[in-house]
Amino acid sequence: MAKTSRGSAQLPFGTAETDASRPGEDRPLTKVRQQTSRMMVVVFRQARLAHPISLDHRIHFCRAFPQTRDAGFPKPKRITQARIIMSNPVELTVTMKIDVDGAPNAYCPHDKDADGNAALDLELNAHVGGKPEGRIVGYLTRNNDGRTGIPQSKDDPFPTCFISITAFQDRKNANELDPRKYVDASKINYVVGGDFAQQHGVHPGNFVAVHSKKHDKSVYGIVGDSGNRSGAEGSLALLQNLGYPFKNGISGSSDHMDIVIRYFPGSNPNKQFFFTQADLDAAATSEGLSKTF
Repeated sequence: MAKTSRGSAQLPFGTAETDASRPGEDRPLTKVRQQTSRMMVVVFRQARLAHPISLDHRIHFCRAFPQTRDAGFPKPKRITQARIIMSNPVELTVTMKIDVDGAPNAYCPHDKDADGNAALDLELNAHVGGKPEGRIVGYLTRNNDGRTGIPQSKDDPFPTCFISITAFQDRKNANELDPRKYVDASKINYVVGGDFAQQHGVHPGNFVAVHSKKHDKSVYGIVGDSGNRSGAEGSLALLQNLGYPFKNGISGSSDHMDIVIRYFPGSNPNKQFFFTQADLDAAATSEGLSKTF
């Protein structure tokens, strides 16, 4: 799981992010851009994927979003099984630290893999407080003791390196000792869910679109990890695909309010797990999600 900063403890999702342009004031909705027309069409097209809503809610829904009638859908009284899978997208502008959790070569004994190649991060950074005596939170430990790391086997991607974990996992893989069960930060664009995300109904596995103002690039991703209440942390692959020249998680971050995260609550309803960024992009595109900023 992600660490709030070098050496800070893991924390779950919690309070809304403060808009840096007006210090001290919570403005979680000021960055919201609603894509009602397109998103509501997606909602009805994917009607089989979530929970039924009442007739009263359907009537209110169609009154609030008349474009759904224009799209050729039946009047509310004729709808027998409509299901809402997504809320309106919400946006958060952040700085961004690098998260390498989930990569099979994230943490290794003596910071090197079996072939002598450098790990993506210092093993010390997997400990609370960045100190040897701090509890291990970046990779699996035996009996969850927080002390004794579990190494990968000879058949795993990086034998001897530790099994780094993420909040979002492959539900089809029941083997917790398989490093492939976790989102690979070196291959998949992901963000760390924080307080703002939780307060807007965002969960691990939901899609995001992320934009770099500095590089004017936008990409799809998912909410892949937890542990940073600010939400200002993303995978190494995400930052690289946004145009930043980072090579690992040891040093480097985007220290300006340069990155915009657009969350899509309720998206990816089946919690599909992705092994390639191409598959993730295709799935997000198929849901009609916009990465235009």
